[in-house]
Amino acid sequence: MNKIMNNISNNKLAFFIHNKRYWIAFGVFASYLCLGFYKIGNTNIWFDEMYSIDLAVHNDIYGIILNAIKADVNPPLYLIIVHYWLDLFGQSEVALRSISAIAVSLSCGIFFLFCHRFFNWQTAIFATLLFFSSNELFYYAQEGRTYGLVILFCVLSNYSFMSFVKQPNLKSTALLGIFNAIIFYLHLLASLNFIAQILLIPFLAFDKKLFTEKDPLVYSFFGFKLKQVGYYIFSWSIFGILFLPWRERFFGLMGQKSGSFWLGRPSVFELKNCLFDLYNSKELFFVYLISFSILLFAIIFIKRSRNDFFDYKLIIIPMVIGPFLLFLNYFVSIYATPIFLKRYVLFTILGFILSYAYVFSVIKLDFRIKLALFLVLVFFTARKMVIPRESISDFKEGVELLKKAEPKSYITTDMSAMYAYYLDRDHIFKEPIGPARDSLLMARGIYPQCNTYWANSIDFSKYTDIYYTKTLEDYYDPNRITASILHKKLIFIEDINIKGINISHFSVPVKKDSTVKTLCNNIKNDKEWYKLIIQKAKEKNITPDSMLVIEAIWCYEQKYAHKRLR
Repeated sequence: MNKIMNNISNNKLAFFIHNKRYWIAFGVFASYLCLGFYKIGNTNIWFDEMYSIDLAVHNDIYGIILNAIKADVNPPLYLIIVHYWLDLFGQSEVALRSISAIAVSLSCGIFFLFCHRFFNWQTAIFATLLFFSSNELFYYAQEGRTYGLVILFCVLSNYSFMSFVKQPNLKSTALLGIFNAIIFYLHLLASLNFIAQILLIPFLAFDKKLFTEKDPLVYSFFGFKLKQVGYYIFSWSIFGILFLPWRERFFGLMGQKSGSFWLGRPSVFELKNCLFDLYNSKELFFVYLISFSILLFAIIFIKRSRNDFFDYKLIIIPMVIGPFLLFLNYFVSIYATPIFLKRYVLFTILGFILSYAYVFSVIKLDFRIKLALFLVLVFFTARKMVIPRESISDFKEGVELLKKAEPKSYITTDMSAMYAYYLDRDHIFKEPIGPARDSLLMARGIYPQCNTYWANSIDFSKYTDIYYTKTLEDYYDPNRITASILHKKLIFIEDINIKGINISHFSVPVKKDSTVKTLCNNIKNDKEWYKLIIQKAKEKNITPDSMLVIEAIWCYEQKYAHKRLR
C-alpha cells in the first residue's frame, strides 16, 4: 500500500513539474541571477578582464577583429559583445561581469529544461542543485571573460543536438549549426564540445531494427535513417558557412608547430587540482567519485536497484560530454599542443553534473529519501563555495597606497591599463593603449615599463623615491634582472605585497659621507644630545668622536627606514 501511495505522490510531483516546467526554469534563472549578482563588483578587475575592457572599449569592430587575426588565438565574438554591452552600461566591474552573470543564470534555467526533457524530472532537480552549489560555475558567473557565454551556448548546443537526435527537424538542425558556430567564435578550445557530438551521433542515431529488417516507409542505410543523416549534414553546412570568414586564421593556427601555444605541458598535479576544483574540494571529489562508482555498479549489475526508466544511453551521453572531453584535452596537451587549463575545460562540468544527477535519479528509492540524502551532499558542497567571489587582484588598493608617495617619486608599472583604470577612469583610461595614455600617466609620475633593463637608462637623481610595481614579473622578468639593477643602484626600503601586485620601494641615495659629516656637526652643536654621546662612548669604551659617527650613521639610516608607506 505504501509503495502505491509513494508512486501516486511521485507521479503527482512529476506531473506538476512537467506542467510548470517553464515557470520553474524561470524561477531557477531568477534565483541564480540573484546569486550571480551578489557583490559582483566588490572585487577588483584582474588583467584578463582588463584585456577585455581595454580592447572592447578602445576599438571599433574592425579593430577588434584585426587584433584577433594578428594577436589572439581566439575569434573576436566575445569582445564584440563586450564592445556594445559596455557602450550601453558603462565600464564598471559590474557592467563587465554582468554579461557572465546573466549567461550562467540562463544556462542554469535551460539546463533544468534540458535534463527534464531528455533525462527525467528527478535528474532535472538533482542537476540544478549541483549547478547551484558549484563554486567554479559561480566564480565564472562573476568574471568578465568569455567562459560564462561558453557555458550558455554549450547548454544550448547540447539541447539542440538532443532535440535533433530525438526528432530531427529543420529548426533543431539549424539551431545546432548556429550554436556550434557561436561556440567556435567565443572560444576555440570549447569546440571540443563538437567532438562529443560527433562521437555520440552514430551511437544515438543508430536503429537496430532498421539494421536487421527494412521498413518500407523509412529510407535507411545500415541502420541509420537517411533523413537524419541529411539533416546532420545540413547542420554542418550551416556551421561551415558561418566558419568561412575565419577559415584562414583557423588553418594558420592549426599549421603552427606543436607546442607553440603559450601554456606548458600539464602535470598530473594540475589535472588532479582541476578535478578537485570542479567538485569544490579534494575531499568532496572523492566523496562524489566513490558514491558515483557504487551507484553506477548497483544500477548496472543489480537490476532490482534501478528504476524502470533507466537507459544505458543516458549514462554514456554525460560521460562523453564531461569526463571524456576533459581527459581528451589533457592527453592532447601532453602529447601534442599544451591546451590544458581549468577554465578551458570548464564546459565539461555540465557532463560531470549530469552524470551524477542521472545515476542518483535512477536508484530505486523513494524520492523523498533520495532528496534528503542529496540535500545533505549539496549542503556540504555549497559550504565549500567562496561567496563573494575570491579576488585575484587588489590592484585598486595598490593604486590608493601609491597615491601617498612623495611628489618627487618615480612609479613604474607593467600593467599601465590597470593603473589608468583605477587611478583615473574618466580621463586617463579614456585614452586608448599607446603614447597618449602613457603621457597622461607620466604626467602623474607613473611610467609604463616592460623592458627588463629600463633601470639602466633612468637618471634617478631627479627623484626621491622609486616604486617598482609588478604583476607579471614571473612572465616578463623571471631572472629578476630589473630588481637586481635597482638593488645595486638604490637603497632598498621595503617590499609591499598586495594580492596581484608587488611593490618594491627604493630610495635614491644622497652623498652619504657629506650627510654624515653634517649630522655630526648638528649633534655636536646640540649640548644635551652631545652629553648623551659622551655617556654612550664611556659605556662602550670608545672615543666620543667614534660614538658621534656611529650616531650620525644611525640617524642617516633611520631617515630611510621611516620612508615606508605602511
